[in-house]
Amino acid sequence: MPRWLSFLLLFVVILVSMRVLDGLELNRYVAAAICGGIGWFVIKYLGAFLKNEGRHGSDAHPHPPRPCDSPPPSPKVGGKGRHNAPPRLEGATGRMIMLIRCAALALAFTATLAPAKADAVADFYKGKNIQLVVGYGPGGGYDIYARLIARFIGKHVPGAPNVVVQNMPGAGSLRGANYIYVQAPRDGTVIGTFARNMPLLGVLKDNPNVQFDPRKYTWLGSPSSGGNDAYLLFARKDAAIKNSQDLLKKDMPPLVLGGTAEGATGNDITILLKDALGLNLKMIAGYPDSGALFMAADRKEIDGRFVGLSAVSSTKPEWLKPDSQMRVLLQFARTKRHQNYPDVPTAREIAPNDRARALVELAEIPYSLSRPFVAPPELPADRAAALQKGFLDANADPEYLIEAEKLGVDVSPVGAKEAQIMIDKLAAAPADLLEYIKKLQ
Repeated sequence: MPRWLSFLLLFVVILVSMRVLDGLELNRYVAAAICGGIGWFVIKYLGAFLKNEGRHGSDAHPHPPRPCDSPPPSPKVGGKGRHNAPPRLEGATGRMIMLIRCAALALAFTATLAPAKADAVADFYKGKNIQLVVGYGPGGGYDIYARLIARFIGKHVPGAPNVVVQNMPGAGSLRGANYIYVQAPRDGTVIGTFARNMPLLGVLKDNPNVQFDPRKYTWLGSPSSGGNDAYLLFARKDAAIKNSQDLLKKDMPPLVLGGTAEGATGNDITILLKDALGLNLKMIAGYPDSGALFMAADRKEIDGRFVGLSAVSSTKPEWLKPDSQMRVLLQFARTKRHQNYPDVPTAREIAPNDRARALVELAEIPYSLSRPFVAPPELPADRAAALQKGFLDANADPEYLIEAEKLGVDVSPVGAKEAQIMIDKLAAAPADLLEYIKKLQ
């Protein structure tokens, strides 16, 4: 066997063994003992077997037979009375024995290194709590997702930490976003979720209260990409505006929509669609949270609101019944119409020109991260990787999927790498479009 091929095989063995051991959560000393024992067995028995084969096989070089009457040669003794060493094996068999021994030793060596990473993470998280900050009050869509994730992510992080939800409402979740970025410890004990438009506010850099750069968060992902969801304009059936065509009429009373704090998701979309598409809308902001907006619509304080379909399914399912007092007038963050609303147009469809459509498409990017989850910047790399993997594993947990179905929430997870790509794409948007959206804030 050529020497280069021997080294190549040894390199492959090392890589494979590291890959296998990296997934184990064994104590590194236990792993080293196990793999060392396996290596000793391979060296002792398989090596001996091949050595025997090398002596008697076709690639060995046996001595010519001695005549029967010739006595066996006396062993030659060295200067200190030692027998000469046994003959060295030559050819392919000798190299194969050496390769096997090196591979076994490499396996034992990597056992002491590869699990160390998982071991350190498990040692850190064992017995600890992870705080999951929610930028809204209890009962809304973000809170529903956060509490669902909190029930499952802990068991998919080494050390099985307990996850505790803390609601931190304020300024349309800006308070929570700032806390995670500025004040939260950067050791992996805090994660959080906030409004999907927070990354856009961070990119625009026009709000003096924004204290974060969305590209520097440790992104975990989103449990929903919005692929099975839709951001819908719900309006009361007794409002003057009855359909999307009425939204374009200026001779009718405006459709009064509610929103939370200034800069919140629903508010931005309302302002954008009013300005870029010319929709006849009026915004009343300042409601504390999503629950308050649902109540305001029920009490006729407002005509309607923008809200995700999954949030309505889980927190206000009566709005989806045929005899509901609400109807859907428009779909946002959809490239095509949702299957449940084939007769309701998307915002892209009613855009009057290419520029307006480009603005809509830019504003829709954050909706691919429908429920963003992050950790603070500059986490230790091994803990960040553990949280990112645990987040995706939680979203694939069979029990999680059952609970999500019961709650009626969308499950179409986005991982950390995809999330980072989306944020970078948002930050790289044409300057004139970003400037236009900045003026609407």
